[in-house]
Amino acid sequence: MMPLISVPWDRPPVRLLVSVLIVGHLLAVITAPLGFQTQSGRGTSPSVETLAWPVHGYGEFLYLNRGYAFFAPDPGPSHLFQASITTPGDTPTPSEDPVFPDLQVHWPRLLYHRHFMLAEFLTEIYQAPGPPAELQELDAGAAELWRLLRARYERVRQSFALHLESLHPDHDVALRRLEHLIPGFLEFHDQSLNLKDESLYRVMLDQVPPEDGSLLPEGNLEETQQAIDPAGVPSLEGGSKSDETIPQVDREGNRP
Repeated sequence: MMPLISVPWDRPPVRLLVSVLIVGHLLAVITAPLGFQTQSGRGTSPSVETLAWPVHGYGEFLYLNRGYAFFAPDPGPSHLFQASITTPGDTPTPSEDPVFPDLQVHWPRLLYHRHFMLAEFLTEIYQAPGPPAELQELDAGAAELWRLLRARYERVRQSFALHLESLHPDHDVALRRLEHLIPGFLEFHDQSLNLKDESLYRVMLDQVPPEDGSLLPEGNLEETQQAIDPAGVPSLEGGSKSDETIPQVDREGNRP
């Protein structure tokens, strides 16, 4: 039997090597959520990128750059989408319009989670119609990027609608994005709001925000719905329609 190799832990070079490995691992663990918290429309903080560069490959290998925000104490709102599936000439019945994901339909849990990721992705890549004429005059490159991002969003949204149309032949499909808010501490404490309370749902309009930023009116979901043009915008290729063509929201069982 071969004797076990004795590691001289008390030697300075060995202690230095072990210390570097431990600090490097902790750096990889810390910089992943730090990079997520400091990212913005312009990208990640340059300081955080510099700090994470030495351990970036190590963190990728161990998959340390996961979506921390979803599992944090304050994960933020979740995003859904609703489909109106009707035959030509029929009046939509909002109470029967399916919402994705739906705990009552999409099971086992992995299937629900897959639909949840699709809904979140659709909101993540959303780009408002445009670009504004002012942006075209000031920065043609930024305006072209705007158009490309909008085209990507429309293609993804259209692919969702086309898939639903393939499951429901001879039907029209329209989609609308929804946001499910989490009540704040005071709202929950003072009003005892349930997570499925209708006031926590809002419609995400597909339009260019006004200059003052007041995209949605103050008030509850019903007031928000009244602000939507029921006619929507012209249909996209493939039968998919605008996000604003569904008059109500099915609010049962859709909180992830």
